[in-house]
Amino acid sequence: MLVTSDEIKAAWLKPSRQLSIRVNINGTTYGSEDITSLSFDSGSISGETYQIGSTYMNSVKIVFPSIIESIKEDIEVIPELAILLEGEYQYTKLGHFFVSEFDRDRNSNKTTITANDKMMYMESAFESRLTYPKPYREVALEIANLSGVEVNQASFSSLGISSIAKPEGYTYRQAIGLIAQFEGGFASFNRDGELEIRRLAPTSFEVTPESYLLKGFTKNEVSYRIGGISVKTGEEETDVIRVGSLNGSQVILENKVMTQSLLDIMWDLVKDINYFPYELKWRGCPPLEAGDWFYIEDKDGKRYSVPNLSYSMTFNGGLSAESKATTNSSSQATYKYRGPLSQRVDYLDSILSANKWNSNYYDQTEPTNPKEGDIWFKPNGQDTEIWVYRNVDGNLKWVMEITSAGDPELAQAIEEAKQAGEQAKEVAEQAKLDAESAQSKADAIRIDVNGLVSDVNTISGTVSSISSKANDAYNKANAVEGRTATLETSVNGLTGRITDVESTATSTTKKLNELVVTVDGQKQTIATVTNTANSALSKANVLESTVDGVRQTISSVQSDLGNLNSRNWLSGTINALTLTGSNSSNQTSHPYTFIFGQLKDMPAKVGNKVVIAYDWEVTGSIIGGQWSPQFGNTPWGVAGTPSVYPSASNNSGTYVATVNVLSAWLADNATAVSFGIRADNLQGVLSITNMRFLISSKDNGWSPAPEDMATVSKVNQIESTVNGTIQTVSEVKQTANSALTKATQVETTANGLKTTISSVETTANSALTKATQVEATADSLVYTVNRINGGGTNLVSNGGFENDYVGWTQPSGFTITTSESHFGSKSLAISSAGSMGRAIGRRLTVPVVPGRKYEVSYWYKTTADANGVSGNQKLRIGQTNGTLINALGWDGASTEWSQKSQIYTVGTNIFEWSITLTASHTVGTVWWDDISIVDVTDREVTASQITQLSDTINLKVSKDDVVNQINISTDGVLIAGNKVQITGQTYIENGVIGRAQIANLAVGTAQIADAAITDAKIGSLSATKITTGTLNAANVNIVNLNASSISTGELTGINIRAATFYGSSGSGNMQLNGVDLRFDTSSNSFRLNYNGIVNVNTSYGTRALAFFNEGINIAASSSNSGNFRNSGLTLSGDSTYVDFYSIGSTSANGRLLYSGNSMTLNNFRTGKRISLANNFDLYVSSLNVHKTNDSDWSGVYAASFTNSSERRLKTNLVLLKDSLSVLQKMKFYEYDRIDTLQHQLGPVLDEAPEKIIQGQGIDQYSFITLVATSLQEHAKKTSQDIDMLALKIDNLQNEFNQLRNAS
Repeated sequence: MLVTSDEIKAAWLKPSRQLSIRVNINGTTYGSEDITSLSFDSGSISGETYQIGSTYMNSVKIVFPSIIESIKEDIEVIPELAILLEGEYQYTKLGHFFVSEFDRDRNSNKTTITANDKMMYMESAFESRLTYPKPYREVALEIANLSGVEVNQASFSSLGISSIAKPEGYTYRQAIGLIAQFEGGFASFNRDGELEIRRLAPTSFEVTPESYLLKGFTKNEVSYRIGGISVKTGEEETDVIRVGSLNGSQVILENKVMTQSLLDIMWDLVKDINYFPYELKWRGCPPLEAGDWFYIEDKDGKRYSVPNLSYSMTFNGGLSAESKATTNSSSQATYKYRGPLSQRVDYLDSILSANKWNSNYYDQTEPTNPKEGDIWFKPNGQDTEIWVYRNVDGNLKWVMEITSAGDPELAQAIEEAKQAGEQAKEVAEQAKLDAESAQSKADAIRIDVNGLVSDVNTISGTVSSISSKANDAYNKANAVEGRTATLETSVNGLTGRITDVESTATSTTKKLNELVVTVDGQKQTIATVTNTANSALSKANVLESTVDGVRQTISSVQSDLGNLNSRNWLSGTINALTLTGSNSSNQTSHPYTFIFGQLKDMPAKVGNKVVIAYDWEVTGSIIGGQWSPQFGNTPWGVAGTPSVYPSASNNSGTYVATVNVLSAWLADNATAVSFGIRADNLQGVLSITNMRFLISSKDNGWSPAPEDMATVSKVNQIESTVNGTIQTVSEVKQTANSALTKATQVETTANGLKTTISSVETTANSALTKATQVEATADSLVYTVNRINGGGTNLVSNGGFENDYVGWTQPSGFTITTSESHFGSKSLAISSAGSMGRAIGRRLTVPVVPGRKYEVSYWYKTTADANGVSGNQKLRIGQTNGTLINALGWDGASTEWSQKSQIYTVGTNIFEWSITLTASHTVGTVWWDDISIVDVTDREVTASQITQLSDTINLKVSKDDVVNQINISTDGVLIAGNKVQITGQTYIENGVIGRAQIANLAVGTAQIADAAITDAKIGSLSATKITTGTLNAANVNIVNLNASSISTGELTGINIRAATFYGSSGSGNMQLNGVDLRFDTSSNSFRLNYNGIVNVNTSYGTRALAFFNEGINIAASSSNSGNFRNSGLTLSGDSTYVDFYSIGSTSANGRLLYSGNSMTLNNFRTGKRISLANNFDLYVSSLNVHKTNDSDWSGVYAASFTNSSERRLKTNLVLLKDSLSVLQKMKFYEYDRIDTLQHQLGPVLDEAPEKIIQGQGIDQYSFITLVATSLQEHAKKTSQDIDMLALKIDNLQNEFNQLRNAS
């Protein structure tokens, strides 16, 4: 059963419920108004017998009341059903389906689609590539990977590890059915579209008679229980293995790789399953799944535990369902000849029974000839009931003492007692067999049978002793078994880890060995050179170390870039993949290689998201076939990636698939190093470009791998890459070694006495100089570091919970903890939230700007057993009214701190976000930390470059089109930039300054013979030194001017940046400051600026006219007083109105007119309407709707009318009586209205009783009440009449019986 709350399950079972539906088809959502009906069919164990290993294909059929042109085969369909709970619809997904058939009925204007789950894609032949024998868990994963379906990780990780032979001659669907057989269960796709293998699962869900539909609950009176299993393992009739009994209901299977040991394990899993075959027609509950055990209570109150083997639901406004398990039942009783000694043993057993020796029974069939005190362990579905045969009121009968239903501990205790009894019974049966064997021998040698009676008595006594000890022995064995199972699980997990460690250790050892070899080689090299050569090598090594450092820096930066941009992990994607179709199967091309080497070494974990995307085009006269992504080696198939089916009308597009990293990708045998496609029956020429393999949940578009982009400029034989530079350094080092070696050889072979140490040193120094010069003059190192220049202010205050709950609301269950944190000292923790059970929200909203981009991120960590799902375990982004905008969640557990991050663009007319953190895990603990929302719209990329040549050093930083650089060369030094700031003392020996702006210049004595100063800024100038005759004021910018010295009568053509104009004393002033115009007096303030007009009055408060992008707002403060306080707009006069215009319109679309004490809304053009806001309240004592005059009425139309009927609004309450007589006197007519010409039914006001008349019309609420009470009175009278008739019938029956007896 799906994980959901008890409240949701209870809502589905309520007699009154409000339902909804929505269906997502290829990204388009259809609601209740778009859908006529939906039929859903699902199953688990199919067949007339209990068919172990079923692979049921779930399906839906949907009818739409319109023609939908976008429907086509293989598009995805996700239907959901919902129940209204506390004002909000709670949706339950039915699964992921894909269209297999569709019909557009244009005559009836409807579209019908049939869609199946991914089981329909598993009909192709399965050809395993594994080496056998292999654990069937690995075979199951290969089946899923090759067929391209996603798996449920929890289900597949729990599969067994017993090895099997290679399954051959099966389809994918048949092969996964074989795996399901080993598990004693079935294979199916769950509601999330994941393949899982499971057995029948117990639940506490119960259906009572209140939920029955017509025909309700029917069951077989004989229970079903498996008698035995036969498996055909080959073509010959003798190729059969069996388990269990040959009597009773038999399960017959076919499995070529089944072994006796696996069959025995399967038998232990299914042998105790029993139930009454049944059919149930009921009201349905979508969270219940096929394959669940649940309870049915019959009309007599008896409770049955039954499996939901087949489950279908139909929605057509309401919901109906059918659950059933219609397997055939056969008797499980067996009879065979009983020899004379067996009869003697039975006789002794009856004697023992007379001496208070009792029997235990374990079958569904009621025991025959029981004795008082006998115990019957009666199976009932998934539960066991204990019945005791005892004396009740003088009669011996079976009495149920207890049931395990709803009590797991009790179920365990009953099972232990049952097992102990069975063991004792086995011992007794063995004793009987021994006795029978003794009888055979006695008959052969004519020994008196009576001589064995004493032996049998002794054996029976031993059986009694063994039986009494069985329970204690079993309890101990069970405890050990439980510990053994736990230990086995731990050992299995540890074995897996040890294997991983061994693999890692092997790899590490190999690398260490290689390192040792390298070091030894270096030692050998060092040992063979002279001390002088060591000096050269030291220089070369320093240079090489420097280059290595730069290379590592570039690698690190590029790696960071890759992580930021969800880097492409494929090399060579600059080149296109071209494949000419051969119209044959398994045509492959894998031109791209993984940056990280083998697939198993990819930097990801199981469950991480991977995006595979590319652009494609197929050309040619004939186009057809299919292709899908593929690894170049094991595991080959890429699970979860759909195939592309090109055609003449579908010959190009962009392919994007998001899948999960599977454990098979990281297994030791995942040796694929390349990536590409597999095509089948391809016709035409396929071209794939922009291939990308991103370890990310989002496709960020194509970019080549950073390794493909790492370029190094070539200047004077510069190498193409940093590695090339390193290689050059290595060659220089080798040249130095060679030169020094030769120098040493000359010293040792020519004549050591004639060659001095000085000459060797000269030679070595020459080699050293050569190494330095070659590196300095022949090569340069240019590296480019791209960095993201972004970030900004976190709009979520206290996102790290360092200030506890400041800015957040705190529901129960959440705590601030210091035991875990990603950054800082605190984090938010919640343990066992329950499905959608807990949420924490912000009291304050986050301000956002429409059209801008915001990065939403958070860090999370969980315990290993946390089981939340992304649908309810998420950061929710909503509008302030609660409407969902986006959500960012994760599935399952993450025992290390992990980050979720996504960039969202704010939609139109959204100015605030409210964020909520929700949790849904039922076990484990979840921690949240560092919640962040940052505006990243203006992130900019800058680039820096350092170039070093033999004669040039250049440092350059560029951003957009702006370049700042320092260039040092043999010709000089160039400093180029928008702004150059020198903060220390600067000495210029010989300077030519083209243009200078000097804020503060101290010059002792300046002599300028003839100066042409085109632009000067002088801090202080003595006007007495100016002897010019004319100073043109138009060319002078005067900073401080004494206005009292201005004698002119008029100022024209002046710019005043800020000024205050004062009126006469007490009359106020006017300020003009470039931002606004302001008039102030002692009691009034008036301000005019770009934002509007504001008037503040000490008597009347604030009145404002504000300008917005959307229009003009008129408002007044709440402190205003007077006749017009708080009024935004006041219109006065005998006839006032407001006209409404559309954008660009020159005439009004409508007018709100007040005239003659009435309000009129008129002049609306055709197609216009009046819309009121949600939850609009209209306060009137009464509302009359007229036409053009008071005598004519107009109709009011709406989807529904609701009358308030609260007791608090009523007085003088008296029960209504005699309604039936009033209603019977009323006359009802059908008539045509004169004003509307509508044909209607109803009473006439003039003839209606006063009880239902209100004002000038009939009160519908009163009329309905009158009809309802009339029905009550009529029903009561009818019931009384029926009782009287029944009494008369009984009397007549008695009289008839008396007459018949008399005759």
